[in-house]
Amino acid sequence: MYSQAFENRYPIGQSVIRGPSDLACALLGAEKATLALAMEPEAMHRLLEYVTDQLEKFLHQQLPYIPMFQGGYVIGQYEIWAPQPVVRIQEDFSVLYSPQLYDQFLKALDERLAAITPYSLFHLHASSLFLIDHILEIRTVKAYQVSKDMGTATIEAMIPGLQKIQKARKPLIVKGKFTDDDLQLIKENLSLTGLCLQPVVSGMEEAEQMLSRLRRMWR
Repeated sequence: MYSQAFENRYPIGQSVIRGPSDLACALLGAEKATLALAMEPEAMHRLLEYVTDQLEKFLHQQLPYIPMFQGGYVIGQYEIWAPQPVVRIQEDFSVLYSPQLYDQFLKALDERLAAITPYSLFHLHASSLFLIDHILEIRTVKAYQVSKDMGTATIEAMIPGLQKIQKARKPLIVKGKFTDDDLQLIKENLSLTGLCLQPVVSGMEEAEQMLSRLRRMWR
């Protein structure tokens, strides 16, 4: 087992788990899954309930195999430590849902998943931030991670949604490729309290340059 091989030297976290909206699109295709929300709502409710049932069973089976690290647990992909087990929730295809459809089809399912462990992180892409008021109503979500995607999102457009997360007093992780202008907007508009920036870089040289830029900006 990985836990035996790595012992307590390296963190082991939850594998990448797709959320209910993602699994429905994987099964039906994005177009059919979207049309079914309007044309076959009862069937979509049943499908989403079914995939959430399977997710719950899988997560409960996986959790006992995730070892402790430095007295706690690590959120997979983000290397964020928590004192108790963590579940990461992903709803990439929530972008296809209006706020009303999110409330109708997904919110209760995300509440179920977020309640599996004392700590839960909700992964979103910037394109789904229009749903953030509704997702923030899920009180059991402890932290949020928002990805800035190349060519489809700007930090300037993301700021209002990110501010809502911070206003709700939730830890925030922002991941993406950042320009100096992006970093300046973040510095001017977001609180450093509970904020984690995870720059996407192409290699060690770019990582060192980014670290130098961050140090200069926040010294």
